[in-house]
Amino acid sequence: GAGGEVVTDPGLHGCDRGLEEPGGQGIPTSGFRSFRGGPGYSPGVMTRHRIRAFVVRNQHIIAVMAVVFVIRVAWLLHAHPQPVSDFQVYQQLAINLLDKGFFGIDAPDAVNLPGFPSLLAGLMLLSRSVWFLSFAMVVLSTTACLLVYLLGLRLTGRRQVALVAAGAFALNPTFILYSSVLGTEHLFTLLVIGTLLMTLSLRDGATRTAFGVGALLGIAVLTRGEAVFYIPVIAAFVWFADPTRSARSNARLSAVVLLALVLVTAPWVIRNAIVVDAGVTLSTVGGINFYFAHNPDHYGWTEDVPWPPGAHIEANL
Repeated sequence: GAGGEVVTDPGLHGCDRGLEEPGGQGIPTSGFRSFRGGPGYSPGVMTRHRIRAFVVRNQHIIAVMAVVFVIRVAWLLHAHPQPVSDFQVYQQLAINLLDKGFFGIDAPDAVNLPGFPSLLAGLMLLSRSVWFLSFAMVVLSTTACLLVYLLGLRLTGRRQVALVAAGAFALNPTFILYSSVLGTEHLFTLLVIGTLLMTLSLRDGATRTAFGVGALLGIAVLTRGEAVFYIPVIAAFVWFADPTRSARSNARLSAVVLLALVLVTAPWVIRNAIVVDAGVTLSTVGGINFYFAHNPDHYGWTEDVPWPPGAHIEANL
Protein backbone atom coordinates (compact mmCIF):
# COMPACT_ATOMS: atom_id res chain seq x y z
CA GLY A 1 0.00 0.00 0.00
CA ALA A 2 0.93 3.67 -0.20
CA GLY A 3 1.65 3.76 3.51
CA GLY A 4 4.73 1.60 3.14
CA GLU A 5 5.95 2.99 -0.17
CA VAL A 6 9.59 3.96 -0.30
CA VAL A 7 9.87 7.55 -1.53
CA THR A 8 12.91 8.64 -3.48
CA ASP A 9 11.93 12.33 -3.48
CA PRO A 10 10.40 12.88 -0.06
CA GLY A 11 9.78 16.56 -0.62
CA LEU A 12 7.54 16.40 -3.70
CA HIS A 13 7.57 12.85 -4.98
CA GLY A 14 6.67 12.48 -8.60
CA CYS A 15 8.21 15.69 -9.88
CA ASP A 16 11.33 13.87 -11.01
CA ARG A 17 9.45 11.35 -13.08
CA GLY A 18 7.03 13.59 -14.92
CA LEU A 19 3.65 15.16 -14.33
CA GLU A 20 0.54 14.76 -16.42
CA GLU A 21 -0.86 17.79 -18.13
CA PRO A 22 -4.67 17.93 -18.31
CA GLY A 23 -4.40 17.07 -22.00
CA GLY A 24 -2.47 13.92 -21.19
CA GLN A 25 0.98 15.06 -22.30
CA GLY A 26 3.73 14.15 -19.86
CA ILE A 27 6.20 16.72 -18.64
CA PRO A 28 9.62 15.16 -18.03
CA THR A 29 10.40 17.26 -14.97
CA SER A 30 13.96 16.22 -14.37
CA GLY A 31 14.41 19.47 -12.52
CA PHE A 32 12.63 22.75 -12.03
CA ARG A 33 15.47 24.85 -13.37
CA SER A 34 15.39 23.17 -16.78
CA PHE A 35 11.95 24.68 -17.39
CA ARG A 36 12.71 28.21 -16.31
CA GLY A 37 12.00 30.38 -19.30
CA GLY A 38 10.71 27.45 -21.36
CA PRO A 39 7.62 28.01 -23.54
CA GLY A 40 4.48 27.83 -21.42
CA TYR A 41 6.26 26.78 -18.24
CA SER A 42 6.62 29.73 -15.91
CA PRO A 43 7.88 29.27 -12.34
CA GLY A 44 4.30 29.74 -11.14
CA VAL A 45 3.03 26.96 -13.39
CA MET A 46 5.77 24.56 -12.32
CA THR A 47 5.17 25.38 -8.65
CA ARG A 48 1.47 24.56 -9.04
CA HIS A 49 2.38 21.27 -10.73
CA ARG A 50 4.71 20.35 -7.90
CA ILE A 51 2.13 21.21 -5.24
CA ARG A 52 -0.52 19.23 -7.11
CA ALA A 53 1.83 16.25 -7.35
CA PHE A 54 2.57 16.44 -3.64
CA VAL A 55 -1.13 16.59 -2.69
CA VAL A 56 -2.01 13.66 -4.96
CA ARG A 57 0.74 11.45 -3.59
CA ASN A 58 0.40 12.49 0.05
CA GLN A 59 -3.35 12.52 0.60
CA HIS A 60 -3.01 10.83 3.99
CA ILE A 61 -1.11 13.73 5.55
CA ILE A 62 -3.61 16.20 4.08
CA ALA A 63 -6.37 14.26 5.83
CA VAL A 64 -4.37 14.18 9.06
CA MET A 65 -3.80 17.92 8.91
CA ALA A 66 -7.52 18.52 8.35
CA VAL A 67 -8.37 16.48 11.45
CA VAL A 68 -5.61 18.19 13.43
CA PHE A 69 -6.88 21.62 12.40
CA VAL A 70 -10.47 20.81 13.36
CA ILE A 71 -9.41 19.49 16.78
CA ARG A 72 -7.34 22.59 17.52
CA VAL A 73 -10.05 25.00 16.36
CA ALA A 74 -12.61 23.12 18.46
CA TRP A 75 -10.38 23.51 21.50
CA LEU A 76 -9.90 27.20 20.73
CA LEU A 77 -13.66 27.74 20.54
CA HIS A 78 -14.17 25.83 23.78
CA ALA A 79 -11.33 27.27 25.85
CA HIS A 80 -11.27 30.92 24.68
CA PRO A 81 -7.69 31.32 25.99
CA GLN A 82 -6.64 34.74 27.27
CA PRO A 83 -3.00 35.87 27.42
CA VAL A 84 -1.53 35.63 30.93
CA SER A 85 1.99 35.57 32.32
CA ASP A 86 4.61 35.32 29.56
CA PHE A 87 1.93 35.20 26.87
CA GLN A 88 0.58 38.55 28.00
CA VAL A 89 4.11 39.95 27.97
CA TYR A 90 4.57 38.90 24.33
CA GLN A 91 1.27 40.55 23.45
CA GLN A 92 2.26 43.78 25.20
CA LEU A 93 5.69 43.79 23.54
CA ALA A 94 3.99 43.59 20.15
CA ILE A 95 1.59 46.41 21.05
CA ASN A 96 4.44 48.62 22.27
CA LEU A 97 6.40 47.90 19.11
CA LEU A 98 3.49 49.13 17.01
CA ASP A 99 2.21 51.98 19.19
CA LYS A 100 5.32 53.30 20.92
CA GLY A 101 8.04 52.34 18.47
CA PHE A 102 10.29 50.50 20.92
CA PHE A 103 10.83 46.90 22.00
CA GLY A 104 10.25 46.55 25.74
CA ILE A 105 7.58 46.87 28.39
CA ASP A 106 8.07 50.23 30.12
CA ALA A 107 11.15 51.22 28.12
CA PRO A 108 13.50 49.58 25.62
CA ASP A 109 14.98 46.42 27.13
CA ALA A 110 16.44 43.04 26.21
CA VAL A 111 14.54 40.86 28.65
CA ASN A 112 12.75 39.04 25.84
CA LEU A 113 13.94 38.01 22.41
CA PRO A 114 12.32 39.80 19.46
CA GLY A 115 11.33 36.93 17.16
CA PHE A 116 7.89 35.97 18.41
CA PRO A 117 6.69 39.44 19.52
CA SER A 118 7.66 40.70 16.05
CA LEU A 119 5.48 37.99 14.51
CA LEU A 120 2.60 39.05 16.77
CA ALA A 121 3.14 42.67 15.77
CA GLY A 122 2.86 41.67 12.11
CA LEU A 123 -0.35 39.76 12.81
CA MET A 124 -1.72 42.73 14.74
CA LEU A 125 -1.50 44.81 11.59
CA LEU A 126 -4.44 42.68 10.47
CA SER A 127 -6.27 42.42 13.78
CA ARG A 128 -5.52 42.79 17.50
CA SER A 129 -8.28 40.41 18.46
CA VAL A 130 -7.04 37.76 20.87
CA TRP A 131 -9.18 35.24 19.04
CA PHE A 132 -7.52 36.11 15.73
CA LEU A 133 -4.04 35.83 17.22
CA SER A 134 -4.95 32.51 18.85
CA PHE A 135 -6.31 31.25 15.54
CA ALA A 136 -3.00 32.16 13.91
CA MET A 137 -1.24 30.02 16.52
CA VAL A 138 -3.53 27.13 15.56
CA VAL A 139 -2.46 27.55 11.94
CA LEU A 140 1.21 27.47 12.97
CA SER A 141 0.64 24.37 15.10
CA THR A 142 -1.11 22.62 12.23
CA THR A 143 1.66 23.57 9.82
CA ALA A 144 4.20 22.05 12.20
CA CYS A 145 2.49 18.69 11.71
CA LEU A 146 3.23 18.91 7.99
CA LEU A 147 6.88 19.72 8.65
CA VAL A 148 7.17 16.74 11.00
CA TYR A 149 5.78 14.57 8.23
CA LEU A 150 8.23 15.97 5.68
CA LEU A 151 11.13 15.47 8.09
CA GLY A 152 10.12 11.86 8.68
CA LEU A 153 9.80 11.36 4.94
CA ARG A 154 13.20 12.89 4.31
CA LEU A 155 14.91 10.79 6.99
CA THR A 156 13.28 7.42 6.28
CA GLY A 157 11.79 7.64 2.79
CA ARG A 158 8.66 5.85 4.06
CA ARG A 159 5.27 7.50 4.23
CA GLN A 160 4.02 5.14 6.91
CA VAL A 161 6.79 6.15 9.30
CA ALA A 162 6.31 9.83 8.48
CA LEU A 163 2.56 9.58 9.11
CA VAL A 164 3.11 7.92 12.48
CA ALA A 165 5.51 10.70 13.48
CA ALA A 166 3.13 13.42 12.31
CA GLY A 167 0.18 11.72 14.02
CA ALA A 168 2.06 11.40 17.30
CA PHE A 169 2.98 15.07 17.13
CA ALA A 170 -0.52 16.15 16.13
CA LEU A 171 -2.36 14.20 18.84
CA ASN A 172 0.01 14.96 21.70
CA PRO A 173 -2.42 16.29 24.36
CA THR A 174 0.01 19.00 25.48
CA PHE A 175 0.43 20.27 21.93
CA ILE A 176 -3.35 20.40 21.51
CA LEU A 177 -3.94 22.24 24.80
CA TYR A 178 -1.25 24.81 24.02
CA SER A 179 -2.03 25.12 20.31
CA SER A 180 -3.93 28.40 20.70
CA VAL A 181 -1.87 30.20 23.35
CA LEU A 182 0.41 33.06 22.36
CA GLY A 183 3.59 31.12 23.01
CA THR A 184 7.00 31.22 21.36
CA GLU A 185 6.98 27.46 20.94
CA HIS A 186 4.79 27.56 17.81
CA LEU A 187 7.19 29.69 15.79
CA PHE A 188 10.26 28.03 17.31
CA THR A 189 9.06 24.55 16.35
CA LEU A 190 8.53 25.60 12.74
CA LEU A 191 11.95 27.21 12.57
CA VAL A 192 13.82 24.28 14.09
CA ILE A 193 12.14 21.65 11.92
CA GLY A 194 12.53 23.90 8.88
CA THR A 195 16.25 24.27 9.66
CA LEU A 196 16.65 20.51 9.94
CA LEU A 197 14.83 19.93 6.66
CA MET A 198 16.95 22.49 4.85
CA THR A 199 20.11 21.08 6.43
CA LEU A 200 19.26 17.66 5.05
CA SER A 201 19.01 19.29 1.61
CA LEU A 202 22.59 20.52 1.92
CA ARG A 203 23.78 17.28 0.40
CA ASP A 204 23.39 18.93 -2.98
CA GLY A 205 26.09 21.40 -1.95
CA ALA A 206 23.98 24.47 -2.79
CA THR A 207 25.32 27.70 -1.32
CA ARG A 208 21.83 29.23 -1.37
CA THR A 209 20.51 26.37 0.72
CA ALA A 210 23.35 26.85 3.21
CA PHE A 211 22.44 30.52 3.52
CA GLY A 212 18.83 29.53 4.18
CA VAL A 213 19.94 27.15 6.93
CA GLY A 214 21.87 29.91 8.67
CA ALA A 215 19.04 32.42 8.27
CA LEU A 216 16.41 30.08 9.71
CA LEU A 217 18.71 29.14 12.57
CA GLY A 218 19.35 32.81 13.25
CA ILE A 219 15.63 33.56 13.46
CA ALA A 220 15.24 30.57 15.77
CA VAL A 221 17.96 32.01 18.03
CA LEU A 222 16.04 35.30 18.12
CA THR A 223 12.89 33.40 19.06
CA ARG A 224 14.16 31.15 21.84
CA GLY A 225 17.72 31.38 23.09
CA GLU A 226 18.23 27.64 23.42
CA ALA A 227 18.53 27.52 19.65
CA VAL A 228 22.21 28.45 20.10
CA PHE A 229 22.80 24.83 21.12
CA TYR A 230 21.74 23.74 17.64
CA ILE A 231 24.59 25.70 16.07
CA PRO A 232 27.35 23.11 16.69
CA VAL A 233 24.97 20.29 15.73
CA ILE A 234 24.09 21.91 12.41
CA ALA A 235 27.74 22.83 11.78
CA ALA A 236 28.83 19.23 12.39
CA PHE A 237 26.13 17.90 10.08
CA VAL A 238 27.13 20.31 7.32
CA TRP A 239 30.71 19.10 7.60
CA PHE A 240 30.12 15.34 7.85
CA ALA A 241 26.79 14.69 6.11
CA ASP A 242 28.23 14.04 2.66
CA PRO A 243 31.52 12.09 2.70
CA THR A 244 31.95 12.71 -1.04
CA ARG A 245 32.30 16.47 -0.58
CA SER A 246 35.75 17.92 -0.34
CA ALA A 247 36.99 19.67 2.76
CA ARG A 248 37.02 22.92 0.80
CA SER A 249 33.36 22.53 -0.12
CA ASN A 250 32.43 21.70 3.48
CA ALA A 251 34.32 24.74 4.72
CA ARG A 252 32.55 26.95 2.19
CA LEU A 253 29.10 25.69 3.16
CA SER A 254 29.85 26.01 6.88
CA ALA A 255 31.09 29.55 6.36
CA VAL A 256 27.91 30.48 4.47
CA VAL A 257 25.73 29.04 7.26
CA LEU A 258 27.61 31.00 9.92
CA LEU A 259 27.59 34.16 7.79
CA ALA A 260 23.80 34.03 7.43
CA LEU A 261 23.43 33.33 11.15
CA VAL A 262 25.56 36.36 12.02
CA LEU A 263 23.76 38.62 9.56
CA VAL A 264 20.39 37.74 11.10
CA THR A 265 21.38 38.02 14.77
CA ALA A 266 23.91 40.88 14.61
CA PRO A 267 21.37 43.73 14.38
CA TRP A 268 19.73 42.62 17.62
CA VAL A 269 23.07 42.27 19.41
CA ILE A 270 24.19 45.70 18.19
CA ARG A 271 20.88 47.22 19.25
CA ASN A 272 21.24 45.76 22.74
CA ALA A 273 24.79 47.07 23.08
CA ILE A 274 23.64 50.57 22.13
CA VAL A 275 20.21 50.79 23.74
CA VAL A 276 20.52 48.54 26.80
CA ASP A 277 24.11 47.94 27.89
CA ALA A 278 27.44 47.23 26.30
CA GLY A 279 27.66 43.82 27.98
CA VAL A 280 24.31 42.55 26.70
CA THR A 281 24.28 40.13 23.78
CA LEU A 282 20.98 38.31 23.18
CA SER A 283 19.10 38.80 26.46
CA THR A 284 19.43 39.97 30.05
CA VAL A 285 17.57 37.06 31.67
CA GLY A 286 20.27 34.39 31.47
CA GLY A 287 21.57 35.07 34.95
CA ILE A 288 18.20 35.25 36.67
CA ASN A 289 17.01 32.07 34.93
CA PHE A 290 20.17 30.33 36.10
CA TYR A 291 19.39 31.51 39.62
CA PHE A 292 15.81 30.22 39.48
CA ALA A 293 17.08 26.84 38.32
CA HIS A 294 19.86 26.49 40.91
CA ASN A 295 18.98 28.55 43.98
CA PRO A 296 18.93 26.57 47.26
CA ASP A 297 15.33 27.44 48.14
CA HIS A 298 13.20 26.40 45.17
CA TYR A 299 13.38 25.28 41.55
CA GLY A 300 11.82 27.74 39.16
CA TRP A 301 10.02 30.98 39.83
CA THR A 302 7.27 31.33 42.43
CA GLU A 303 6.02 34.27 44.45
CA ASP A 304 7.76 33.15 47.63
CA VAL A 305 11.22 32.62 46.15
CA PRO A 306 13.53 35.38 47.40
CA TRP A 307 15.18 37.56 44.81
CA PRO A 308 18.95 37.40 44.64
CA PRO A 309 20.74 40.44 46.02
CA GLY A 310 21.21 43.30 43.57
CA ALA A 311 18.56 45.76 42.46
CA HIS A 312 19.97 45.76 38.94
CA ILE A 313 18.92 42.12 38.50
CA GLU A 314 15.36 42.80 39.58
CA ALA A 315 15.25 45.81 37.28
CA ASN A 316 15.88 43.54 34.31
CA LEU A 317 12.67 41.59 34.87
